[in-house]
Amino acid sequence: MRTLYIPTLGEVIELAQPWTFQLFNESRNESMMVHVGDTRSIKYAWSHKLPMTSIAATITTGARLQFDRYYIRKNLEDFDSVTFSYLDKKVKLDRRTVTPRFWVKLADVNRMVIV
Repeated sequence: MRTLYIPTLGEVIELAQPWTFQLFNESRNESMMVHVGDTRSIKYAWSHKLPMTSIAATITTGARLQFDRYYIRKNLEDFDSVTFSYLDKKVKLDRRTVTPRFWVKLADVNRMVIV
């Protein structure tokens, strides 16, 4: 038997093991793409009419992620996603320092193992 757990927005979780997910070349993932060093995706899919592509990104054990947004719509499962803030990191973005914020498809979120 499994237990369902849906964190409230703003809640912080800690990874119990490394988590690998697909990071898409979309403008809302820019700060995380900078963090992982993905400079090839500087032109983002939706704003430049490019194909949506992704790379495998991994966050290490012990990382703290804050739930920032849920996007779940009936009959639009391809768009189901969760947005996180990566609290343990900072990146330089447009002459400012920010906490990486990124969205991940729900299928990848469901593979997380948390403390």
